[in-house]
Amino acid sequence: MSIELTHWTEGDLDHVRELAGHASLAAQNEPILGPGRLEHWLADPLCDPALRWLARVDGRPVGFAYGFLLHDAAPPWADASRGRRARTGSCRRARG
Repeated sequence: MSIELTHWTEGDLDHVRELAGHASLAAQNEPILGPGRLEHWLADPLCDPALRWLARVDGRPVGFAYGFLLHDAAPPWADASRGRRARTGSCRRARG
């Protein structure tokens, strides 16, 4: 089994949409669901592209995270959101 964590790009938006809309995550991700809403959310200047992650198990997307960073706050402050599918057999094995 291969577990990979990478920055997500424009090419991963459909994967993030699918994960965010999963029945186990849709309620908490309502603000980013629907046509153009994810792109609008990501266009926020505080949503730092360096803080966008996609997790894959054996090449299949299973989770995502993104963060908002307030550079000018004293002290600097960040907020992160995450989503992952309900645990699958492969994820349970990966976690031990």
